[in-house]
Amino acid sequence: MTSKEDMIELQENWIHVGMVSSYLMMVEKKTMGEVCELLEKYDKPFSFFLAPVDVVNQYYGEMELLDMIDHFIEQEDYEKCAKLKKILDKYEKKL
Repeated sequence: MTSKEDMIELQENWIHVGMVSSYLMMVEKKTMGEVCELLEKYDKPFSFFLAPVDVVNQYYGEMELLDMIDHFIEQEDYEKCAKLKKILDKYEKKL
């Protein structure tokens, strides 16, 4: 039987993988296929924070970008934060 702590850890891992998957498509310009190959290679769950079709069509907003930045701040991955902030700044200029 799985403990509550194990379930929380699994959920947090699933969220992190989803954030990284969407980041790879958004910032690193990986295709969905390339991301799925990486997930399979490293035995990670197939998880995306944003729907891949939304990333390709740039159909995301300020809230999604802020959520991703907050997540990577928690992970202390400030390089990803900086790259996402640049996208956020471009997004805000369009408004």
